[in-house]
Amino acid sequence: MTITLPNHLVLVDDQMIEDAADTMRVEIPGIDPPHAHECLPLSQDRLPVKGAEPAMWCVAAHGGAGATTLAAQLAPVGDTGGVWPAHRDQSPYCVIVTRATVGGFKATNRLLRQYVCGLAGNVRVLAVVVIQASPKKPSKEIQRARALVEPIGNYAWEVIDIPFIDDYLNHTPDELALWTPGEEEEEKKKKQRHINLADRVPDRIESVGEQLMDLFTTDLSSKE
Repeated sequence: MTITLPNHLVLVDDQMIEDAADTMRVEIPGIDPPHAHECLPLSQDRLPVKGAEPAMWCVAAHGGAGATTLAAQLAPVGDTGGVWPAHRDQSPYCVIVTRATVGGFKATNRLLRQYVCGLAGNVRVLAVVVIQASPKKPSKEIQRARALVEPIGNYAWEVIDIPFIDDYLNHTPDELALWTPGEEEEEKKKKQRHINLADRVPDRIESVGEQLMDLFTTDLSSKE
């Protein structure tokens, strides 16, 4: 069975992998590009958005990472739907989202290697957001695997943690409240142990939004 991809999607092929491997042997010895089938495609078409154009994008490292849920709560952030954004009129800034599992960290490492090897177009990865998969303390295996998402060579990004919030299991992304930078909320001043995710965004998610916007504005300023 032959799978035909939309014309706007660009796949990484074996020749691109080989060329990238030759470059990386000089720039960052010991770092190899992922296999072609492990790479995310690049979208040359504009990615669909609701409302204002995003300042940055959530890129899911794997299925169930939580990228769509996170993007649904942060007004400046869009969801790529499992591709790298490559359209010249849209933001190149990306946030990779993963669950804190061994498989999640391995999948994230493949995307990070795709990025540092120059196989993700002109994107700029600002951060890796790690969403805890359980309220329990991560196992030793998961703690060791976390090293796979740390910065590589001269490429830097923040690693940001989000705790496990079980109430997300009771909501779909379109039901969640939306955080906007600079928005003042009276409810934010109240220390509530339990909140309704449809009414307001958890403090931790708001702080992640603020941190991502700081990274975004700092990187923009460095290019002026």
